[in-house]
Amino acid sequence: MENLHLWFYLLCILPSVIIAVVAVFFFQKSVTAMHEKGIKNPSSGREDVLLLMLKGFMDREERYRAEQGKLEMRKHTLPLQLQAYERCILLLERINPSSLILRVSQKGMSAFQLQTAMISAIREEFEHNLSQQLYVDVESWENIRKVKEELIRLVNTSAAAMEDNAMAASLATSVLEKMEDSERFSIPKAIDFIKTDAKKSLF
Repeated sequence: MENLHLWFYLLCILPSVIIAVVAVFFFQKSVTAMHEKGIKNPSSGREDVLLLMLKGFMDREERYRAEQGKLEMRKHTLPLQLQAYERCILLLERINPSSLILRVSQKGMSAFQLQTAMISAIREEFEHNLSQQLYVDVESWENIRKVKEELIRLVNTSAAAMEDNAMAASLATSVLEKMEDSERFSIPKAIDFIKTDAKKSLF
């Protein structure tokens, strides 16, 4: 990689170096000729040409350094980006009702208790990963936020339709059935979108 950067550097500055050397050569030659003719002060126009040539060289050097700075920054941020995408996928998998219900439900739990436990877990998982939005695409994070909001709404809607003495199993069944019937809760699609977005960050 270092050799590649070196070649890139040489290719960037070589034209400017050649131009600068040629400009200096002809300028010196012109000054010498003027001195031989008794002209003490060379034309300021020739000095301007030399300065423009040197400015071109400095501009190319500055662009190269800026490009190197971007490459160096990307080398440090890319691992953080990929880790953020990985954690976002894990977040979606953890708030998926099919796994969430198994994780938070307990024996003898009522529908109301399961509702409370599920909503609390969804919000906790989301808030725990809020910092990941600094590294992922805005649209990817917005998809995660929408999934979270829709899941909470789904749990609350399902719980509202339960009898007062309904058990957790009834709520779990209702939530899972509604998940299958609605496209709004397509967690696999959200995960696929994140994976595609993560691949783009590699290039």
